[in-house]
Amino acid sequence: RRATSTISIRDDMVNAGCRWSDAPLVVDGHLISSRNPGDLHLFARALVEQLGDP
Repeated sequence: RRATSTISIRDDMVNAGCRWSDAPLVVDGHLISSRNPGDLHLFARALVEQLGDP
């Protein structure tokens, strides 16, 4: 899977098999990831889109 995170755990994610990306938001299927609290608004929007409007 493709994902993003803080740079401090990039190596751990890559070693676990992740295709790491230095992007504010990565959506890969049902997996949604963001880098840091500053990207939370993007994460929240993607989560709402995945869940759909009620």
